[in-house]
Amino acid sequence: MLSQDATTCVLRCIFTISVVFGVHHATIIRSAAQDWKLKPLPYNNPGLVVDLGVGLWADPLPVDYDQDGDWDLLVSCSDKPTASVLFFENVSDDPAVKMPVFAAGVRVARAHKYMTASQLKEETVLMRPGAIIRRQSDGKFNFDSPTKVSGSIFPKGPEVLRTRANMWRMVDFDGDGDLDLYQGLGDWTEYGWDHAYDPDGNWLNGPLHGYVSVAINEGTDDKPNYADAVRVRAAGREVDVYGWPSPNFCDF
Repeated sequence: MLSQDATTCVLRCIFTISVVFGVHHATIIRSAAQDWKLKPLPYNNPGLVVDLGVGLWADPLPVDYDQDGDWDLLVSCSDKPTASVLFFENVSDDPAVKMPVFAAGVRVARAHKYMTASQLKEETVLMRPGAIIRRQSDGKFNFDSPTKVSGSIFPKGPEVLRTRANMWRMVDFDGDGDLDLYQGLGDWTEYGWDHAYDPDGNWLNGPLHGYVSVAINEGTDDKPNYADAVRVRAAGREVDVYGWPSPNFCDF
């Protein structure tokens, strides 16, 4: 049998070994957890030109962001892995270049879903649902404090219960000199989801819908007063495209 002092010494050794092993084991686990996370793959070639990409749900916004005369690219990615608005600088410095190469993306703001760009004469205006983002006096876009717009001007209607896509833009729709708002709204109420086939392959749910609505500005650009929105009509009926409407008014 061991003496009391010897027993105490053995227990201390066991405790010390356990603590050291535990700390080492925890360090290994923590290191492994850091190593497994998804990371951008390095190309090991700083001069390599690669495809431009940001992640899931990307909204590209062409704009002369740095105001040097050529088109840059903002991309709002509201999901993994960036969850940011990224600025890709056009390094050509020549607006005549049709296929420019962009510098690596730089984060400039937190992302939001369904961001859009409207080109209005000499100004590019950015929007997200319920908010207008314009340049400040220093030329930078005010992402953090946009001008809020009441979302109630684009009522869904009682029949619209499930939506995807909600894209707002600006245009002088009625030609009176001030800017109106228009919206593309995806309606998934009848469609549901992709599992509505019977055993014979027949589709049991309804179609997707994509509506376009416009809210006329009855005020001015400085003090807008938007009327309730109405759906845009063509060929005697409401414009209704299948799925994800992203309307653009232009002299096509």
